[in-house]
Amino acid sequence: MPSVGESYKCELYGNVVEVKEADSDELTWCEEPMNMAVFKENVWMSVGSGESADE
Repeated sequence: MPSVGESYKCELYGNVVEVKEADSDELTWCEEPMNMAVFKENVWMSVGSGESADE
């Protein structure tokens, strides 16, 4: 489940969103699940679903 403050990225278009309110089990874009993302080395990188962004 997404948590407030986490970021997620659409792999198809590269859109990144930050969760402001968590009220669903999964975030989707273009009818596809979004992956958790972190901003690293000036690029948004997906860390995959279910993994920690602290890695």
